[in-house]
Amino acid sequence: MEHYAYESASNNGLFLTELIVNLFFFTILLVISLELFIKADTISVDASVLHEAVVQTESAAAYFEASSDLSLLEEHYPEATEEDGILSIYYDKDFSPVAESEKAYTLTVTLEADGGLTKAYLSFLGEEDAIYELTASTYTPLEVR
Repeated sequence: MEHYAYESASNNGLFLTELIVNLFFFTILLVISLELFIKADTISVDASVLHEAVVQTESAAAYFEASSDLSLLEEHYPEATEEDGILSIYYDKDFSPVAESEKAYTLTVTLEADGGLTKAYLSFLGEEDAIYELTASTYTPLEVR
């Protein structure tokens, strides 16, 4: 009988050790899985912001190309400000145009004229750096000017 009691205690110890190893293994897998889900969510948010930045920047470029100057942009975005030839359009977190005091993002438009060619440099800026940049240009023939 003593021999049987020894085997039972040994099996219980082995079972507990195996259980602890399995729990440790699944804990590591859980941590890795959570990191992957968090990274996927971050990538999704970044892609969404980039998409909106592209849409807003291309929309502003279309207004520029239609007028060859900032007039349509200033008309369409009344909250925009112009300083030193740079038009700044402000957006909130939902990408709606807002006043400068409520901004989360800024779209800057800088014009450069060279003869009949006018270029607009558009930059959609986040809190720290540029999210998207685009150059648009129009040509006005000499007879029209």
